[in-house]
Order: sequence, then structure tokens, then C-alpha cells
Amino acid sequence: MVRNLAEEVGPSGIRVNAVGGGMILTDVNAFMPQTLKDQMAQSTPLRRNGRPEEVASAILFLASDQAAFITGAYLTVDGGNFIM
Repeated sequence: MVRNLAEEVGPSGIRVNAVGGGMILTDVNAFMPQTLKDQMAQSTPLRRNGRPEEVASAILFLASDQAAFITGAYLTVDGGNFIM
């Protein structure tokens, strides 16, 4: 969907990207047992869970002029879990 939309609106100068997070520690998953959170952290190459500000940094980058030539991309912010 991101790539199709990027192709459609790109000629108008609009960039479309997506960010996908892994296990990000937020209030949404605060109910989870700590042992499960620890297991999930150990399953990633970085051996930890993510923080909301790390996802926010990726979004801010994609929205910035530094990413002016990036469109149709899906950026994973998951501690490397996607490669496992």
C-alpha cells in the first residue's frame, strides 16, 4: 500500500513512508509479565525492547528534509527482529 500510494502521489511532491515497530515498551503492553518482555528482548539481535522515543526519532527523520529523496519505504524499528 505504501509503495502504491508513493507512486501515485509522488509526482505531486508528496512522500509516503511507513514505520513498523517491534516490541516497544508502552502503556499498551504494561500488563504483560516481565518474563515475557524479557524473552521478547532476548529474541532480538540488540537483546532489548524498544522505547517510544526511538520510533519517534525514525518518524521525525522520515518527515525531515534529510529524507527528501526517500519515498515508498517501510522502515522497521525493531532491534533487528525482522532479520531473525
